[in-house]
Amino acid sequence: MKEKLRFFMAGIFIGVSELLPGISGATVALMFGVYEKILNFLSKFKDLNLMIPLFVGMLFSVFVFSSTINFLYENHTNAFNLFIRYFNDWIWTLIISEYIS
Repeated sequence: MKEKLRFFMAGIFIGVSELLPGISGATVALMFGVYEKILNFLSKFKDLNLMIPLFVGMLFSVFVFSSTINFLYENHTNAFNLFIRYFNDWIWTLIISEYIS
């Protein structure tokens, strides 16, 4: 159950990253440690019980956050762009620090 919750949360963040410019869903999947399981599922159709929470989380975040992101971009463009830049920098800092250590 704990692993299914982790995949659901990863799905939410992967879905949000697909909505934001400059952030790859694959990078977020790599950060959550689910990227290899996704590739394994796509090549061998194994671990379906973990992929369902991931896909549900992705769909949930796309439907819930797409209108929020659209509103923020249309009404607060400068702040939104600044947020995206810092979020993108934060992700790359995490990735680089993970590979250095």
